[in-house]
Amino acid sequence: MLNHRYFGKIIRGYREYGLTMRMKWIAVVAIALSLGVSGFLLTDLTVIRLILVAVGGYAFWFVFSRPTRAADVIV
Repeated sequence: MLNHRYFGKIIRGYREYGLTMRMKWIAVVAIALSLGVSGFLLTDLTVIRLILVAVGGYAFWFVFSRPTRAADVIV
């Protein structure tokens, strides 16, 4: 993947510099939307919804625990 024409640049930038706050917020919104749709439109089981909330909490923590780079770093 590191040698891929498009994804290689993104992966190397992430590994070397981290994520910008904008990237982090886009990721969190995408995670929330996908888990929200899954939890409230695709299932009626409370246990599954609680599992999705736990997965979302972990995903949010993971995204925001990654290093934050300045938006002006050119990769």
